Amino acid sequence: MTSLTALDLFTVGIGPSSSHTVGPMRASLRFRDELSAAGVLDSVERIQISLLGSLGATGVGHGTTNALVAGLAGVTPEGCDPLDVSIAYDRAVATGTVSLGGRSIAFAEEDIALRPLTRHPHHSNAMEFDAFDAAGNRLHTRMYFSVGGGFVESDDETSNESFSQTVTLPHEYTNADELIALCDSSGRTIADLAYDNCIAVYGKAETDARLRSIWSAMTACVDAGLVTDGVLPGYLKVDRRAAGIAFQSEARADGGRVVSKPVAARRGQRAAARHRDSTAPGRLLHHVASGPSRRAARHRSCGHKPRL
Repeated sequence: MTSLTALDLFTVGIGPSSSHTVGPMRASLRFRDELSAAGVLDSVERIQISLLGSLGATGVGHGTTNALVAGLAGVTPEGCDPLDVSIAYDRAVATGTVSLGGRSIAFAEEDIALRPLTRHPHHSNAMEFDAFDAAGNRLHTRMYFSVGGGFVESDDETSNESFSQTVTLPHEYTNADELIALCDSSGRTIADLAYDNCIAVYGKAETDARLRSIWSAMTACVDAGLVTDGVLPGYLKVDRRAAGIAFQSEARADGGRVVSKPVAARRGQRAAARHRDSTAPGRLLHHVASGPSRRAARHRSCGHKPRL
């Protein structure tokens, strides 16, 4: 069967948005790879990108332009320096160049066009890439869609088949009810079954290594949010709240002794830390929302410690 495992749904990337930052960076990387595969990479002298719909409306505030420039240079969401990415677009405008395939090509501010009123019928997060040679001849063109969670589709792909795995899984199910039934019949948790399925696709060594990387990114994001105060980047000037909540809940004195708030309150502060820090351009853990899994999650997963 075709499936997405936990390692596909949770990915280490860069903030502030999986669809507006990670997806565009991966689209740029894919376009660069397509140019190389087509044998025209060394002939490209200019690349122009149009951001349609939602990307055109809010992309600048979400770091989309920075991500696009960084992706053309070969930078990946998993391995990038977030601070360096955060100045990639301004640097390209200032120098008049971007890096492509290890060399510099011309770049101007108008080479990334914002078209918020143009919505592609396939998806609202659309990006059109065009590559030109020195004479202005179009060498290659491609439309990409940032469909959420950092996943990217191109205009010649019609489904999630492009980024999913086709293997025989030890635990197959098509909905939450079937998943719960598997747990009931086996006496195992959702986490156990998901772990087995990950191993079937990626092998135990890669599964364990990537799960540890995911957990490390998640905890680092929360820890950063708990100690960083001030205002989040961007023109909205949103206050960081988690550090203040943490201080109030962990260091409130009552007659000389420290009083900790209930577990639910501590969970709330960590959720705030994760949420608020995820809107800053740093190292983040991105995930895909999956509404149909909520019933199963509530039924089996509450309080279950991640298996790493």
